[in-house]
Parts: sequence; C-alpha cells; structure tokens
Amino acid sequence: MKSKIPILIFLVIIGIYTSATQELLAYSEAKKIQPGDVIEILVYGQGDLSRVVKVSTDGTINFPFLNDLPVDGLTLNELRDIISVQLSKYVERKPIVTLNFLSTYLIGVTVLGQVLKPGTYQIPQNASIQGAIGQAGGFIPGAKIKELQLIRQLDTEKQILPVNLEKFIIEADLSLLPTLEDGDVIFVPGWPGATAVKIAGEVKIPGNYEVFADFQNILDVIFKAGGATDDADLTKVLLISFHEQQQKEQEINIKECLEHKKYEAIPKVVPGDVIFVPEKSNRWKQFVQIMRDITSFATLYIIFRYGRRL
Repeated sequence: MKSKIPILIFLVIIGIYTSATQELLAYSEAKKIQPGDVIEILVYGQGDLSRVVKVSTDGTINFPFLNDLPVDGLTLNELRDIISVQLSKYVERKPIVTLNFLSTYLIGVTVLGQVLKPGTYQIPQNASIQGAIGQAGGFIPGAKIKELQLIRQLDTEKQILPVNLEKFIIEADLSLLPTLEDGDVIFVPGWPGATAVKIAGEVKIPGNYEVFADFQNILDVIFKAGGATDDADLTKVLLISFHEQQQKEQEINIKECLEHKKYEAIPKVVPGDVIFVPEKSNRWKQFVQIMRDITSFATLYIIFRYGRRL
C-alpha cells in the first residue's frame, strides 16, 4: 500500500500541472490585446519576419506589410489569422504563425565608437549599458570607459548623459548607470589616435587616417595616404600592432599579394596600428651619383690637361 503513495502523488502533480497549463493557454487565448502589451510573433521558416513588437499607446503595432495595424481588443488568435492572411500574399507557402504575450520587451540600442562590432542591437528592456556593450563585442584598446555618452532624442532636442563606467565597476553603484530606452545611442570615445592608423615612410601624404575595426586593410590606408611614392619598397611593408601592451611587428610583401591576386593575404588594420612603407634600396642611386661624379671629374681633368693646348 505504501508503494502506491508516491505514484498517487506523482499523478496528482501531473494533473495539477496539466490543469494549470490548460488554464494558462485558455487565459492567453481569451486575453484581449491592449496598449503596452509585448507580443512575440514567430513565423516558421521566415526568421526575418519573426520579431517582438510592443502595442503603442494608440493600440497599433508595426509589422512587415502591416504598418499601424489596429490590434487593441483583439485576441492573439484573431491577430494571428490577420497576419497569416496578409503574409500569404507575399510568401510561397501558407505561413505558420504563432503569437505569445511576453513580459520583457526588446528595445533597439545603437553602440558606436571603440567597440568591436559597432551597430544597432535588440536587447531586453531591463538590460544595462554593460549588456549593450557586450552585445557589440566589448571594448577595443583605446576605449575611454570613464567618458561614455548616452545620447537620447527628446522630441526636438538631444540629451547627452555622461556615464563613468569605471566608477560603476569600482563602486558597484547601480545609480551610476542610466536606464536604457528604445532608440538610445551609446558612444564609446577613444584616446587620441585610438580611432586612426598612422602611416609613415614612402607614401605621398603620411599621417593619421581613421579606420574601422575589421573593415580596412593596409592597402586601403596606403590609398588614403595618396598612394606609394616611386621610391617605395612594397615588398617590405611593416605593420606594427599593439595588443594587451605588447608590440607585434609583421613584414608584408604587398607587391606579391597584388601580382598573385592574394588580396585576402593583405592584413586588416585596427585603430592604433602603425604602417611603415620603406624606401627602395639606394644602391642604384649611389652608383648613378658615383658615375656622375666620375664623369664630372674626368671632364674637368680633360679640360684642365688638354684645354691649354687648344
């Protein structure tokens, strides 16, 4: 008799769980959509159409092919039917659409500056500035984490909020981190030269040139600098990189890469790198100069020795 008690308890738990699940599904199906609700729309096989939307204060949502769609007072099933019918006009097969109410809304935040992957990211509404920067791949060398800026559009003007992330890390005071809102822009500034690559040597306009991480290579910077001079030795271009306080030097034969169309072999550059384009060997110049001197000396000798006889 005792052995049957755990089985009975297990069946009771399963029954309660099944009943609760059914009640939850029934509530979700019967619940009316209202302003402020967050709805997850999943379109099977169409990842570019799946998204999380928030019902605006006027009771509408924006969805591909359905901008400013009134949804206030509809159930999820009714909205699903509307979306399915509309999408069937644009996709080959009848779309399979599922909808769910969510408690967390995703917001769009743009991260720019000294991060690995600048861009706009969809993050949870309750995410922190650290979370947004993490989505962008984190900081790159040269980032000034004490001088972050949170830029927010307020009607007709922009609000710029300074953020000292270093102070937050030290003090762990959450009040130092502003709450993120949809459309916010986080700008991570860099130290002078941190957004640029320096190029020196045999190029027409040596100097600092702004680049974007993992986007441009050595040849791009040479072109920005006006191209190589006639005396440039493109077989021994030197790339000096700094990573984790260590210096790394790499010699690249740009000429060979171009001749054999090995463009992928030309290294990419990141802010803070230094490129040096050396001069060709000057032995030929020295030879020409020596021959010129010899010729001049010989001419003077002939004039001095034989000129008086003329």
